[in-house]
Amino acid sequence: MDKFSIELKKFCTILIISLTLTACGASSQTQTASATAGSSTAVTAVSPTSTPEPTPVPTSTPEPTPEPGGITEQVLYQSGNVTITAKSLGDSILGPELAVLVENTSDKDLTVQITDCSVNDFMMAPLFSCNVAAGKESHDTVDFSSTDINQANIQKIKDIQFVFIIMDSSYSVIENSDLITLNTYEGDTFQQTYDDSGQTLLDNGDYKIVMQKINDKDSFWGADIYLYIENNSDKNITFQANDFSVNGLMISPMFSCDVDAHKKAIDSVTILQSELDDNGITEITDFELSFEVIDFSTSEAVYTSDTIKVTF
Repeated sequence: MDKFSIELKKFCTILIISLTLTACGASSQTQTASATAGSSTAVTAVSPTSTPEPTPVPTSTPEPTPEPGGITEQVLYQSGNVTITAKSLGDSILGPELAVLVENTSDKDLTVQITDCSVNDFMMAPLFSCNVAAGKESHDTVDFSSTDINQANIQKIKDIQFVFIIMDSSYSVIENSDLITLNTYEGDTFQQTYDDSGQTLLDNGDYKIVMQKINDKDSFWGADIYLYIENNSDKNITFQANDFSVNGLMISPMFSCDVDAHKKAIDSVTILQSELDDNGITEITDFELSFEVIDFSTSEAVYTSDTIKVTF
């Protein structure tokens, strides 16, 4: 056999061996992959992952129910100059909020404000002053303080009473409404309770004043004497404090409380910290005062109490 034939035979032998090894390697890889896949499947079978069935979402919408303390949209006041409509009663960051639409049907710019306001017979001082140009409309809100509502222990608003004041651009009053009563959905079912507990300072049948607590530790102003007040007379009146002293030292407190006929109020006699400091008072051991009652319509005093002393 010549040299060429020997080399050709050697080459063919090497080629056959290489092809055989390649086939075996591929078979081994296929078996390994199958074994690995089988192992993975086995683990999955031993520890299956369960997925909870999704909760069906109802497609029907429940019937709307009136919001507690809500109202029916209604015209509150209408004249030749203005129409005022109550739209809704809800909540805001300040507290309860009455949304109104004010329509100025006159040829003058007008300002509408509120006075003589009460909620569930408790006197309130809401924020409301609406300026409306001639022939225009304005959406606005009557905002009540949540602090005032909570101090009166009003859980639900049963009714709101108030008087609208209509003024021209010079703030001259051109008309007032009569006393308006706005009843809520709670009007026929909810009964407001009145907490008159505490130390009675005055009770003569027409006027009742009860001291409920004193705060002379963390008051913002200095010291506050909290009062529950009733006006059981037929007149709108103002209560004021006269001849006020603390620990025998004369003090000028801040106190003037307007209470309409047959209404109630939660208010406080406020003593400024500067007054206490000027008189060297670090602790209140007693105070004295008399109450003066002034007819709001005439500005005349109709009653003055005897001197009242409270000792702690």
